[in-house]
Amino acid sequence: MKQTVFLKQLVEGDANLYYYHDNDIIQFFIQTKNDEPTPLIYKRYKASNQSIGKNSLYKKQLFDLLKCDDITLDQTKKLKYFSRELIDIVVSYNMCKSSTSKKYEDTKKKLDFNFTPKLGYFSSTLEVDYSEGDLRLDRLSANFGTSSSIRIAAELEYMLSSKTNKWSIFIEPGYQSYKGSSTTFDDTALIQNRRQDAEVDYSYIDIPVGVRYYFFLSENSKIFLNAAYVLVFDLSDKIDYSEGSEVLDLDIKSETNLAFGLGYQHNNKYSIEARLNTQRDITSDYVLIKSNFSSIGLVLGYKIF
Repeated sequence: MKQTVFLKQLVEGDANLYYYHDNDIIQFFIQTKNDEPTPLIYKRYKASNQSIGKNSLYKKQLFDLLKCDDITLDQTKKLKYFSRELIDIVVSYNMCKSSTSKKYEDTKKKLDFNFTPKLGYFSSTLEVDYSEGDLRLDRLSANFGTSSSIRIAAELEYMLSSKTNKWSIFIEPGYQSYKGSSTTFDDTALIQNRRQDAEVDYSYIDIPVGVRYYFFLSENSKIFLNAAYVLVFDLSDKIDYSEGSEVLDLDIKSETNLAFGLGYQHNNKYSIEARLNTQRDITSDYVLIKSNFSSIGLVLGYKIF
């Protein structure tokens, strides 16, 4: 059964390049002289040994169709099935044939900004440590344990190069919280069977500001790496400490930290990322008190534009 589809023209000249995209299907077409557009064949398939095989017939097709002294077999062998590389070789062929090339820009590609709502699931830990000194008699070190929470965020990304689409910078404000408790005993103190209880309900807005690099696997599949400097705005004001009837609360004031991520993006829409937030001190107002708050999690994203 024949099917009629509409092709988007990418290059017009002695040789024309067309593009078809429908959900996960991406297909390029080449046309020379007055011939019908020919589909450039590229398929991935599961081989018998469970590995992924590739049919890269498009490389031979381009070498056979774009006959010109400036285009070599080695050059076509290195071509990837990406629009920017196919556009470049068709434009090179047209120049070789003294033909003017007209490139048609995708209006969507003119948007250098991407907006992506994100939802993360993070596992966080908090420890508070007291250095030796006068305050050692007042409070005991505490481990608040591991707690899981949801992070709600929105990312604004700016592509630094519209030609390669490999480097970008981004900002991603998000809301997250952490709850934990600790009971500490100290038999070495002057007071025998000393006990301190501590609770924390820590919520905050963090704003990673960073850089991202993309590794293209195919036209609609890529891996990315993130590195970010994280600003933190506290929404909670204290860690509740008590010893009997005595209140020994700690004020919360967070420092900045770093974040690193490794992710995968599919169809230029859906993304999944593993992210590590390095330790930060959330009791930075104190000299003899050091806290370590860190988290690791999984982030899902859906790009709106």
